[in-house]
Amino acid sequence: MVGSSTPIVIGMGLPYRNPPMFVVGDLVYFLGHQTLRDTDECGIIIDIHHTVGLSEPLYKVFWLNRGYDGVYSGGQLLLVYEINPSNKNITFNGR
Repeated sequence: MVGSSTPIVIGMGLPYRNPPMFVVGDLVYFLGHQTLRDTDECGIIIDIHHTVGLSEPLYKVFWLNRGYDGVYSGGQLLLVYEINPSNKNITFNGR
């Protein structure tokens, strides 16, 4: 029985979309460091790096306006929008 606080599980036993968890194709903002926050810059997750010794994967992001990519932890990124799985409402983050 799945309670309201239990995440939906898919695939290889990974919880679905528990933050900070992204999939290839997600549109994200860079939250970055305390001194630099850039919600004007949108990027697309283009690859996921699973590194031995790290508890979370790293995400390769292509930044649309600047035309370059970089690798970031999930805590440095924010989804541009989120879809509520129960009612399909869209919530926009940032800006």
